[in-house]
Amino acid sequence: MTDTSNDQGTDEFEAHSAGTSQCCKCGLSVQLQLLPPVIDPEMVAALEDARTKPHAHHLAQATRELVGTLSTMFRVVRNACQGNRSPIKITSEKPRQLLKFDPPCNHILEILGFELVDDTEFRPPEIGDVSTSGLSLMSRRLERARDELCVLTGRVQRKLREVERKEVFVYKPVTSNLASLLGASDYPKRPGASLLLMASSSSRSSTSARGNTESDGSSKKPTVDSAYRQLGVPEDAADSLVIWSYCRLAEEDESSDPLTGTLAQQRFDSLMAIAAIRTSEELDLLVASERERGMASTTQIRSACKALFGDSGYEVATIDDDTMREMARTQIAGASSTKTRIEMAEHLRVLALAKHSEPLVNYAATLVSELEARESSSAEPTAEALGHMKLQLDTWEQLPVGLNNIGNTCYLNSILQFIYSVTPIREAVMRYGDAQAWNEKLVLGRRDSGKLLTVDEIKRALRFVELLKGLFSTLINHRIESWSLTEARKSSSSAAPGHPLLAASVPSATSLAVTPDRELSNMLLLRVTGDDTTGAPISISSSGTLNMQAEDDNDSKALDATAQTQKKAVPQYHQQQDVDECMTQCVTFLVHALSPEPTLHLETSASSSNTSELVASSGSHDDGSWIHRLLAGHQELLSEKLVNGQRKNTEKPTTEQFVNLNLNIPREAADINDCIDAFFAPSVVPGSSDELPKSSQMMDVDAPEQQQIEFTRHTRIKDAPPVLCMQIQRVQFDVATMRSYKLNSHVRLRRHISLAPYMQFSSQAHAEGGADSKKHRRHQIKDRLAAIDRHLRALETPVRATSGADAMASMSVVSALERVQAFMSGVSSWTEMEAARELLSDLGKPAGTIAQEAHQLSSDLGSMAQALGSASEKWRDERKTLCAELDAIYDNVVADDESAYTLHAVFIHSGLSPEFGHYWVYIRDYDKAKDQIRWLCFNDSNVSVVDENTVFNDSPLPGQETANPYYLVYVRSKDLEGTVNFGV
Repeated sequence: MTDTSNDQGTDEFEAHSAGTSQCCKCGLSVQLQLLPPVIDPEMVAALEDARTKPHAHHLAQATRELVGTLSTMFRVVRNACQGNRSPIKITSEKPRQLLKFDPPCNHILEILGFELVDDTEFRPPEIGDVSTSGLSLMSRRLERARDELCVLTGRVQRKLREVERKEVFVYKPVTSNLASLLGASDYPKRPGASLLLMASSSSRSSTSARGNTESDGSSKKPTVDSAYRQLGVPEDAADSLVIWSYCRLAEEDESSDPLTGTLAQQRFDSLMAIAAIRTSEELDLLVASERERGMASTTQIRSACKALFGDSGYEVATIDDDTMREMARTQIAGASSTKTRIEMAEHLRVLALAKHSEPLVNYAATLVSELEARESSSAEPTAEALGHMKLQLDTWEQLPVGLNNIGNTCYLNSILQFIYSVTPIREAVMRYGDAQAWNEKLVLGRRDSGKLLTVDEIKRALRFVELLKGLFSTLINHRIESWSLTEARKSSSSAAPGHPLLAASVPSATSLAVTPDRELSNMLLLRVTGDDTTGAPISISSSGTLNMQAEDDNDSKALDATAQTQKKAVPQYHQQQDVDECMTQCVTFLVHALSPEPTLHLETSASSSNTSELVASSGSHDDGSWIHRLLAGHQELLSEKLVNGQRKNTEKPTTEQFVNLNLNIPREAADINDCIDAFFAPSVVPGSSDELPKSSQMMDVDAPEQQQIEFTRHTRIKDAPPVLCMQIQRVQFDVATMRSYKLNSHVRLRRHISLAPYMQFSSQAHAEGGADSKKHRRHQIKDRLAAIDRHLRALETPVRATSGADAMASMSVVSALERVQAFMSGVSSWTEMEAARELLSDLGKPAGTIAQEAHQLSSDLGSMAQALGSASEKWRDERKTLCAELDAIYDNVVADDESAYTLHAVFIHSGLSPEFGHYWVYIRDYDKAKDQIRWLCFNDSNVSVVDENTVFNDSPLPGQETANPYYLVYVRSKDLEGTVNFGV
């Protein structure tokens, strides 16, 4: 279609424009009139930014929230068009959840005529009688806004999965009428497809409807919307129509190079984008045919540049054939597998096609053929060869292997890296298949939470161990092979002339990344519930879980009755939400896979001297598994009855198993020892004797009715596991808003901690007369620090004037006293003036008395201000001294003591909200031969060495205020060498 209208400006939405468009084939003319939108694109962009910024790590959630806001606006405006003037209550939970009522949302509502009343509700505009509203200017404006909101919602929701889209936002009246006017309503359509709106240009995309080009004229990867516009077909067009349009555009291409030029590249990119979202043999055949003809998509070209040159932004035309050939040779020589070498050769072929270099194309094709023939005839390294390379591996030089993120699996990757670092678990997993370490004979008898495990549950757990062994083997082999290849390249590399890229073509030993098996990931990320729970793992602990990556449904009413029925009829798979829950799932599988019978002692290496003690036969603790003895401890709970503050009787202690210590953050800038102290601090509950637990065996429960009765609950560690896990409870619940929020307070971590203070009940420690002097002194210091902090907070509390010009001003109490003292001095001086004495004499007020009182008050206030200032300085000095003493107590941990623990892993959660964010983990690495310690950061596929100050910082790092410790792992110091390492 050829546009014969007059040019009205660069942006067709900036002003009214009209013109005639005529079809270049049939001559059909259409009169078009374009009106400026009611909702300015800048307002929409501001709304998009407001919904996107809080969800930087979870764009799908940001899209859901934006769709929720736009769709709610659509419904509100649609109701207003129908004459409904019901106000929108800002305080109502559902509207606030969907609209947020933030500045961008409120601005749009006000532009549409909604009036904000008393900051509590928005009232729809008055449009008059609905039957005659077609003549109302406001009615027409609202109808246009309704249509725009429908289009905007439909455009945004296409970023979601198809099952999440709402059919109501496919605005059929406009599209069907326009298609009818253009004579294009009877084109072939995809079976079962719904007519989706062709999205107009948006503020988020610079893609033109006439082509996909960057600002410099280079081709860019098209969006799905721009791909359909590029080929001139609607989204519901049949595959045959897409193919016809692609071929017709190629026939009419009048450029200098219609086969492989810029326009041809744009058409092929659009075809690839459409084929990628459709399951179509016809489109796939056309794509394959075009590739054989020599076409390559922009995505392929950029991926090839990234793989060969390390940067996807290189201009292919500026790199000569020889440099490309040498770079490909270097990358192929450094590849860790034949498959990767073939991929590098394919990348070279793509770039050769983009350069239209026939010699390079032939070279790449020959190279691919040779590598494929070599792969078919070659075998993986033998176990003997890998064993030899393992002995040569320098684990300090060659970093461990990372794990690729396969979709919101950052916390899963962190857990898998930690589990690998636990020597007894890794060695046991690698022994899967010998029918010694695991219940591979499917012997029944193991119980979990009192329930006898079924054969299916045991098989599922064994499958998990098998998959985990496969992952561990891949991590080990990739690390070994990467080291061997790197050493070979170092010894044989020589300087290569040519393109500057070749100067950095021989990297040092770096970390690789592998992709976890999808089945393994699903076993940890999904939990089966519902009617059929066969194979569903049973939790071994009752510790609370936190919803760090919860999904949100912006429109729960959209679930119809059919979906609800199906939901009840089939097993439901619920995603694990955070590190704690996923860790519990992993440990549960390992426990389920153990044999209920006593097992043989596992063989251990000489470097793991303590492992044989940990990985032992079934025994006395709980179900007797060595995994429980490795990861689970026991705590004793003791309740005391106090009558008028005097201890009367004590119940017998009860014992509970724990896998995690769930620690609260007692204050801002807390120390990890503060969190542990708060966990084991006695708790007092008021009540009467009949409120004691029924299971309690009390020795004297009778007490006078009028006496004050309290119960004090004490907790102590009975036995601690070698691997001690702690979860910092960062997710809190706000009762006022009925919403959860994340507590981002900083927690200072310690390299070493001692559990000795928590091995006794507090009451016993006091009764024994200072048996634990360190613990007693710690509590004395912390009580005194708390008192000093209260005093300093009182001094820093702002003092406000209750009336007068300074009613809104505020200052500290010392500043206020000094200010009033200065005024009183001025009053005393004022009474010495002759005019002031005459005035006071006429009023019957003796000037001497007023001067004396003002002088006395000024003196008193000055003394008080000086006393408070001196006290403040004294308290601050005392606080500094006490903090230094407390630090010395915390740091005084005897390494070989049974209660001494060393920090091994720190799981970090980054994000403002508990509903989204990103995880990574810091893990301690120790090389015995070098006697060196370092900290490794496992951030999905990226593994790097970080400065230990990154882990042990006194305050949040700049720019990482929301990245804080969430889950900690301490290991008993005397068992450290045999319990954790990153060996192979």
